[in-house]
Amino acid sequence: MTGLSMLTRRNVLCFFRDRAAVVFSFLTAMIVLVLYFLFLRNVLIDSVYSGDWTVAADGQLPNLMDSWAMAGVVGIVSVTSCAGSLQCMVEDRVTGKSLDFMITPMKTWELAASYVLSSFLVGLVVSAACLAVALAFMCSTGCILAVSDVVVCILLLIPSTLSSAIIMFSLASFIGSLGAFSGFTIVMSTLIGLLYGIYMPMVDLPEVVYIVCNLMPATHMAALFRQSLCSGPLGDVFMPDDASAFRSDMGIDVSLGDFQFDAVSSIVYVSVVTLLFFVVSVAATMCRRTSARWTISRV
Repeated sequence: MTGLSMLTRRNVLCFFRDRAAVVFSFLTAMIVLVLYFLFLRNVLIDSVYSGDWTVAADGQLPNLMDSWAMAGVVGIVSVTSCAGSLQCMVEDRVTGKSLDFMITPMKTWELAASYVLSSFLVGLVVSAACLAVALAFMCSTGCILAVSDVVVCILLLIPSTLSSAIIMFSLASFIGSLGAFSGFTIVMSTLIGLLYGIYMPMVDLPEVVYIVCNLMPATHMAALFRQSLCSGPLGDVFMPDDASAFRSDMGIDVSLGDFQFDAVSSIVYVSVVTLLFFVVSVAATMCRRTSARWTISRV
């Protein structure tokens, strides 16, 4: 077994042995679901009736809104679970274990990749479980789901989770204490529902916030999940012109200015931004490794 696989296995086990960490990975999604079903669901449905859209099939509107919310929750879990799994990395840095890793013959990219891979595996398992629950709920309520849409959602878990793992790792690599990491996860968990457009339609956000949201890779992945899960009821609830306006206002389609992202361009954009984050994180790891070796050589 290589050093990369051993460290990855060790990081995954550290996460799943901490039951509290596993529970808190689902906590943000559970809070969003509770808020949605207790308050937001009826508000959003009423806003559709009072808006500029003409509803053609009233019976499918609750299913459409539920599909829209479930897709957002799946996207949220991929981010929160990846972030939660990186607590192990911060603990290694605080306790000094990271110094032991940095003076080993392992390459710098392997050290960074071990945390990224473990975060990806944790996020993939947790996201898959959340998607299974979401699909089961939608089926129980009579929501229209095509097999092809379900398959697309399953495949989307891979780029969604990988992107979240790399970006969360890049951000966490600059955090040097458990207190700061806890504050980071709290702020992220608080804002993520707003940035995903779950608490209110994307079109109602201030223009600057709207642009920032559309620049986030996670927003693009959430939009792709929504395009798959909402495709069935969306065609029944609205006429084509109203469906297009609804898709834009509710974050199902993502655009920047006059440029409209499709599935391919969104995946390309997410890949490029994620690669940039990974390069930055590897550079930061190299700097810390050089500093650690210099410190130890002086001792």
